[in-house]
Amino acid sequence: MRLPAATPARIALYSDIHCDTHDPRAISLACKVFSDFKPTIQINLGDLVNMDSVSAYLSDPKKSLRLQQELDQAFIVQTEINQACDKARRLLIKGNHEDRMRKALLRHLPGLTHLKALSIDAILRLSELGIEYVEESIGLGSVEMIHGWTAKKWAGNSVRSAIEQVGVAHSVVQGHAHRGAIITRGRGPAGPIYGVEVPTLSDYRKMDYLAGPPDWTQGVVLMEWSDGKPSFELIVFHGVTKLTALWRGRLYRA
Repeated sequence: MRLPAATPARIALYSDIHCDTHDPRAISLACKVFSDFKPTIQINLGDLVNMDSVSAYLSDPKKSLRLQQELDQAFIVQTEINQACDKARRLLIKGNHEDRMRKALLRHLPGLTHLKALSIDAILRLSELGIEYVEESIGLGSVEMIHGWTAKKWAGNSVRSAIEQVGVAHSVVQGHAHRGAIITRGRGPAGPIYGVEVPTLSDYRKMDYLAGPPDWTQGVVLMEWSDGKPSFELIVFHGVTKLTALWRGRLYRA
């Protein structure tokens, strides 16, 4: 999907919420920042839900009963973000966790893969939420926004790899790595090439496959687009029991 490059835009970027292991405090903090930012476009870079119950990597049988709970929570969380972004155009890029449903059907019931009732749009109620579902990427001028394919060690390395795959003339914004970073790499035809990793809004303490605190960052990214050029701000969330964020001299708490 291509967005109109001639139109100035304020874009709220968020990713990897992972219902039902999302962090309500991080969601609340993101909404407070978005409300003041007043985006014209909001983009969820994927992994709104976990879908562990249909994953090939299911390790806890109890999770097999939680899919509806995840979907219900995702609807509530996304509604909260929609309200914070108010009149923004809403988009969701498919993440690898959203793709778990399709893969599960292909493995076990391929004859059902064509059913609209089992599509991501239907089970996440995206039409009801006013969200456009994007299978691959969203382009804006020389910027490509993707979910991401790899999660490498240390912030910035994942998107550096993505730039090489997409093509070094394009800036890349991605989620998936659960880290926050803004890097630059030389210059392309449209100016500096940016690599942006959008942090997670999940709570690692709820993820039973982690042995300890991971190298993750909570937060969001704010993007402004004008005169064919992008500008990015990485908003990192601080704290453990209580979260705070600082943006343009304003302190936010959750």
